[in-house]
Amino acid sequence: MARFFLEDPIILRQPVSQLTHEEQYRVIAVRVLIGNPSVILLDEPLVSIIPAEEKQIFQQVLSECRSSGISLIYTNEMFSPYADKIINTQEFYSHEDIALS
Repeated sequence: MARFFLEDPIILRQPVSQLTHEEQYRVIAVRVLIGNPSVILLDEPLVSIIPAEEKQIFQQVLSECRSSGISLIYTNEMFSPYADKIINTQEFYSHEDIALS
């Protein structure tokens, strides 16, 4: 919890619904990591918070994943510099599929 800046006793006693968006995302990250998954999939994570906070939370999640051997799959071009491997999903669609979107 401390690594995600959630050690404040006042924050820990509040219902998640009463926390700021940033604090809610930090709680979600901790909940996911507590389960010790082998893979985490984040589809457009953290889109509703400001970019600076988004980057900080993402870096914390990425650091935890790397230190724990957890594979992290995410969809967000902003974080491509942090990727070990980038997969362009457009390669998986036919031209007809794209035209229908």
